Amino acid sequence: MSDDRSKDPSGEKDPPSPGAAPDPYALEAPTDRTMPIPPLADGLAAPPLPSPLAPYDAPAPTAGTPFELGARIGDRYTLQRLLGEGAMGVVYLAHDEMLASRVALKFMRHDRAGGDEELRQLRAEVLLAQRITHRNICRTYDLEELAGYFVVKMEYIDGETLAERLERQGRLPPAEALDVARAIATGLAAAHAEGVIHCDLKPQNILLERGTGRLVLMDFGIARAVARTGETGDRRMWGTPEYMSPEQARSLPPTTRSDLYALGCVLYHLLVGAVPYPAPTPVGCALRHINDPIPDPRAQRPDLPPWAAAVLRRLLEKEPERRYPDAPAVLAALAGPPPPGWRRRTLPFAALAGLGTLGVLGALGLGGQRLFHPSQPEWQPHIEERAPSYDENADAPIISPDGQTLAYTSNRDKRWRIYLEPARGDGSHVRPLPHDLFVYPPRWSHDSRALLGVTRGSEAEAVRLPIDGSPPEVLARGVIEVEDCAGRIVLVRQGAAGCPECVRVVLQERAAAPPREREIFHTPPWGWLRWLRCDRAGAQLTFAMMRSSHPRILLPEGDLYTVRIADGALRQLTFDHKENGTPTFAPEGRSILFSSARGGPLGLWEIATQGGPPTRIPTLGTPRAPDVSPDGQWLVYDDDVTSLPLYAVSLPTGEPRLITSTLDDIAAPHPTPDGREVVALLTRRHERYAAVLALDTGAARILARADAVALPPDGQEVVYAENAGEGAKLLGIPRAGGAARLITRLPGTVDSLLVDGDGSVQAVLPLGPGRGVWRVPRAGGIAVREPTPGLLDLRPAPAGGWRLARFEQSATTPWHLIAPGRPLDDPRAPRFNAARIAWAPDGQSFYITLGNAIRRHSVGGGEPRRIVEFDDLEGSLAVSPDGQTLYFVRVRGRVYRRMITNFAARPRPLP
Repeated sequence: MSDDRSKDPSGEKDPPSPGAAPDPYALEAPTDRTMPIPPLADGLAAPPLPSPLAPYDAPAPTAGTPFELGARIGDRYTLQRLLGEGAMGVVYLAHDEMLASRVALKFMRHDRAGGDEELRQLRAEVLLAQRITHRNICRTYDLEELAGYFVVKMEYIDGETLAERLERQGRLPPAEALDVARAIATGLAAAHAEGVIHCDLKPQNILLERGTGRLVLMDFGIARAVARTGETGDRRMWGTPEYMSPEQARSLPPTTRSDLYALGCVLYHLLVGAVPYPAPTPVGCALRHINDPIPDPRAQRPDLPPWAAAVLRRLLEKEPERRYPDAPAVLAALAGPPPPGWRRRTLPFAALAGLGTLGVLGALGLGGQRLFHPSQPEWQPHIEERAPSYDENADAPIISPDGQTLAYTSNRDKRWRIYLEPARGDGSHVRPLPHDLFVYPPRWSHDSRALLGVTRGSEAEAVRLPIDGSPPEVLARGVIEVEDCAGRIVLVRQGAAGCPECVRVVLQERAAAPPREREIFHTPPWGWLRWLRCDRAGAQLTFAMMRSSHPRILLPEGDLYTVRIADGALRQLTFDHKENGTPTFAPEGRSILFSSARGGPLGLWEIATQGGPPTRIPTLGTPRAPDVSPDGQWLVYDDDVTSLPLYAVSLPTGEPRLITSTLDDIAAPHPTPDGREVVALLTRRHERYAAVLALDTGAARILARADAVALPPDGQEVVYAENAGEGAKLLGIPRAGGAARLITRLPGTVDSLLVDGDGSVQAVLPLGPGRGVWRVPRAGGIAVREPTPGLLDLRPAPAGGWRLARFEQSATTPWHLIAPGRPLDDPRAPRFNAARIAWAPDGQSFYITLGNAIRRHSVGGGEPRRIVEFDDLEGSLAVSPDGQTLYFVRVRGRVYRRMITNFAARPRPLP
């Protein structure tokens, strides 16, 4: 919040500037600009809090700000600044001493006559708001009673409201306005998925975070807490007429489509600079929402694309059933129209959410850092995804020159083959290439009737594989790569005249018998050439040249080049010697798309064929091997993902099955006592979270950001650690979701957590000032560090007694089996190697992963028993409380493909 809205210690508020927009934390006052609407539908009623709060029976607070700045409230919070004030309460920025963080505290004014009913409704509102954990929505943490007030504790966000932005700048450019609408729809989608309706969406409740551009929706239900009016005592909720849906104006219960109507009003305001139905009174405004025709935004903004105007008109439909069905449908519409003939495949919102707190939407800039940064390109790609299963590794997608067929390699039937499918279909009509030969990387012939490639084996052959099943044709032997340049065959071979270490590119003249070859150029002795591609005209080639001659290296360091086929003229495009590779020409032949690790993680870049600075193309994931449709409208690329899904093995039968259905890596699984879920550490787009996996569906439910996780025997509360700076916080959170509680702080970085047989939490800190093993009472209290020099990990048996420990060593890190009563550094302790380890419930045996097998060991010694064998075992073992099921993580390589449908609208790096 801006400092000019602060309150000085004297208690006198700074006068508001003329026309200033309300503070986002301010609670809406029932003035002539608001009007009552019914409460939320019964289906959104929430159960009471597990620990009920005592009803308030102290004298009602007086009007005005109740506390001076600097006041200490509840022996925990210090009030630092006044953020907002309304008829229903005041909001302060406060310092939370226990968590050492800044929070926003809403002190709710309430009527003593409301009693338990008012408290019940406020609890329900807080519980609804707590459900939503999304970066585009302000987090609601807790409800407390402090100093005679009900206090709602919320996330503090430093920024300005969208209303303030409009007041300062006026209407926004269409690209920025659509960016905002996408981010709002993203937040609404997350809220609606949890059954929460906003009911009062408006620019005053939309915050733009300073420094990041993150857009955050405020005030989900809290500002519309129950009020009593007049002598009737009717319970009312408040909305704002300028953004109120027709059904709300008719006093009908709001639905999720009411929020979509409000989104349309906000988008209209962003584009035009005024609300769609202005009126001097609230009643007049409501009547206009009900009766007036939908305004045409292009009358005020002729630069608005027709498709965007059509989206806005549908959002403002009078009847809810004529609007979009849900927020994900709005997101798909706001992405823009697909090219002619494209058959869009719409993903359900649940699938989008599985990509990483709406990772797809974050990659598009929806709620990310692109908002209101005019210096960045205004292009926003719409990404569609086709994802194979965990059992498939798909690679190298290429589009046929006629734009009709997509080809790619895959091992979906347990052997590598080339598959074909309609390029603009929905991924359901897939067929393998009718040949036993496998070539990599595949390349299309210029007539789209065959695929070219190089076979594997002792003598690599360049072959042509007709897609109609005709016999293959051998084009050449001893070849590294092959490409069809407008009907002329170009080959890459090892060795040149006088330079056996060189790699040469040759043009095969097939008119002669036998075919002759003309060298176009050859590399220096140190150069290795890969990823040869030709432009559509057949005039020039592009490739990557690097200093590694190993063809299996995915993206070794190198630079991009072009060469003219006619005279061999060579041009170097990049000079940073980064991981530049998998280039391809854009259809017009004036630029090249390529993968590069320049400036951070692997991404897609575009560079002019005449040279110049590359431009990054917004994409999702870790993209590689781009290819563009012949009309230049859309792009397909790989995203190499090494997934770590969770498996379960029935110990009585040895039968394994895949558990997870998310797109995330899983670690540290902890089966729940009821056998229905697994608590685990989930990695999603480089962030780790404590999550709950449903064993019947594999779906994941995020609980909190976490670096380590454990589950006590009762299974009701998840204990997790969050590392930050020089210390770590140890917290507990209900497994069903809710607010977290602080257990203690630790002076270092927590590597792993577990719960000992006595119920205490055991935290291993291998690094930092707090290095060692810390025991913490689960209820909180004094943490005690055990003298464990060099300890890396410690695993006590479930019932205590035996322990497994691992210490630092110069070469290997074996596990030590420590007998009951013996010290951790017992020199007589048996030692053995294992990647991961987990105790059986009886505490008399344990499981280990070693190599590609899981084995069971007994504390009494004897030969270990092999349980199951898999390739690529990563570890992360766990055993169900009944001892019948073993859970483990296995490495699964996987590539899933995505489409960018408006690629032609990108900013181009052309001179």
